[in-house]
Amino acid sequence: RKGNDLYLGRRKLSVAIATASGTSVVMHFGVNIEIKGTPVPTVGLRELRISPAHLARTVMKEYIAEVARMHMEAAKVRGVAEVL
Repeated sequence: RKGNDLYLGRRKLSVAIATASGTSVVMHFGVNIEIKGTPVPTVGLRELRISPAHLARTVMKEYIAEVARMHMEAAKVRGVAEVL
């Protein structure tokens, strides 16, 4: 990983950016599937023989599980009132 991007050796696997505006935060993350016509040395899922659909399903399932774990952890803690 370099910054927000993933690399395989010197070849870029992903495109990512995170930025804040006055009202929100935006994050974009993409993984190269094909590498034809890219302006920098890249590697893609097809070259790595990784199914884009399988990777997407796996990432989404893991994200759902992580959010569920966060909700469970938050529910285990009782709120603390501020004492003045």
